[in-house]
Amino acid sequence: MMTALEKIINTIIYREQALASTQKHLCGHSLLLIINEINLSIVFIFGKNKVKIFHRHNRIADCTLTTTLTTLLKLYNYQEFIKLLHSEKLEVKGDLKIIEVFLATLALDGMEFDLGEHLSPWIGDIIAESISQFVCNRYKLMNYAIKRKKECLSQTIIEELRLSPGSLEMSWLIKEVEECLDILDIFDNRIRLLEIS
Repeated sequence: MMTALEKIINTIIYREQALASTQKHLCGHSLLLIINEINLSIVFIFGKNKVKIFHRHNRIADCTLTTTLTTLLKLYNYQEFIKLLHSEKLEVKGDLKIIEVFLATLALDGMEFDLGEHLSPWIGDIIAESISQFVCNRYKLMNYAIKRKKECLSQTIIEELRLSPGSLEMSWLIKEVEECLDILDIFDNRIRLLEIS
């Protein structure tokens, strides 16, 4: 998995000479990505001609990004990154510029990511397109399932709130229960008197 990810990122970052200034800025730096939900840490070490990806690294990373998987999937453009950063859904330590340049280099700002295009040089066009369509369909299905579950949950909460008794109904119920308890006490006392006599 790490090798495939490494190849894809290398293809994107080092694809054109036009990105030379970006490559130069990333060169020699490291980025640590921590995904809390799945307890995963990935270290990106940017070299002159390629990026290396590891699970762990002995050195302290120049930039550390801590987030959740759902938040990570929202990092499709710089504005979204800034919003998430201000909402404290992302925690960034170290050089913020590294993550900014990395996102910009991955062309998440204006370009749609085509998985098939990046996989085709290694596994062929047909298989790459099949994998791309499979991943895209799975993502859409997962997105739809999450959306439906959110809708069902919100409808259930609304229905429960609608059916829950109001403060007047609750005070009336408490009063009725207290009256029933008083009646039961009276009956209990009468039974005791009958048993004595």
